[in-house]
Amino acid sequence: MNTLMKIDILIFSMMMLALLLVYYLVNAPWREKTTRVFALVLVFSMISIAADILVFVSADMSEPWARFFEYWANVVFMLAGNLPIIAWVTYFDYKVTGDIDAAMYRRRFYMITLYVAAAMLIVNHFTGFVFTIESDGRHLVRFGVYILMALIYVLMLIAFFVLRKIKGYVPGNIMRATFILMLLPIGTAIVQTLFNGIALFWPAMSLTAIMVFLLVEKDTLHKDALTLLQTRGQFETRIIVMMEHNEPFTLIMVDLDQFKNVNDTYGHDEGDDMLVIVASILEESVKYTDTVYRYGGDEFMLLIESKNPKAGALVRQRIDMLLELFNSKKVKPYRIQMSMGGEYFCEFDRIDLSQVLAVVDMKMYADKARKAGGTKA
Repeated sequence: MNTLMKIDILIFSMMMLALLLVYYLVNAPWREKTTRVFALVLVFSMISIAADILVFVSADMSEPWARFFEYWANVVFMLAGNLPIIAWVTYFDYKVTGDIDAAMYRRRFYMITLYVAAAMLIVNHFTGFVFTIESDGRHLVRFGVYILMALIYVLMLIAFFVLRKIKGYVPGNIMRATFILMLLPIGTAIVQTLFNGIALFWPAMSLTAIMVFLLVEKDTLHKDALTLLQTRGQFETRIIVMMEHNEPFTLIMVDLDQFKNVNDTYGHDEGDDMLVIVASILEESVKYTDTVYRYGGDEFMLLIESKNPKAGALVRQRIDMLLELFNSKKVKPYRIQMSMGGEYFCEFDRIDLSQVLAVVDMKMYADKARKAGGTKA
């Protein structure tokens, strides 16, 4: 494979990542913290590809200063190559745990590979332990390269198993994306290391980014524009899948009380603000494995993916507690109130989606009627 062909492949990989980044930034909501983390993954990958291009270009030069340039291009490449991996691990940390602060804290541990690489490259300057550049321009890989590779992928494996232990349950789409991230780049990295000069790793990483986008991030682009919750269509698709696979769940329907009065009295902007606040309260009330949907207007659906029949009652208690806490602060000139109807479903032989919705809808209106009658729900 000649230098021009290698560079063509790398440039094509960078173009794919650049197009994905532009599309993602234009369409993804920046209020979503995952948007920024995934964007960093793409940016760091492009920086690493640019460094790899410099390595190949400098290796093809015959000028006296080319060896010096090639040496430092390799140093930059080996350091920059850690950045996308660190960003990927941080990204999956956040996607698994749902806690961006904890993910950023653990990032200090993930950066160990970068520190070790920097130390080894300093040693390499005097010993040639990682790589050497011969006078004829040949790049010779030494044992230190395999240590650096092993450290990166050992870190990924440790991070994955630690996160899974912390979370217990990892959604299937995250599992599939993690498998692709580990399998595809690792395989191509081994081939590229054994056969020096083959440019496979970064095209594989670019393909991985596209696959992760399709498996995990694509739904971010289709969220409700106001509340950033998933939509009715996504809700119905998920419910149907769970019913087809006989997976038990609790469904809670939420409807805001006196929402029309807030709109009429304070204006539609205030009504929108109320919806955003409620969406935040509902999301804070459920686990990361559960989902809150904006069903339409001032109606929301909470899908609790648990085999525990009491899980719904615990969620409703948390909602009541958080709602009362917000109202007690008197941030708004009105009290936010809501009616809820929930039910646990575990048998689906004689029930369809419309019947499931009818059950929680009936219970929600019964709750609203009790409140109107002065009886506590």
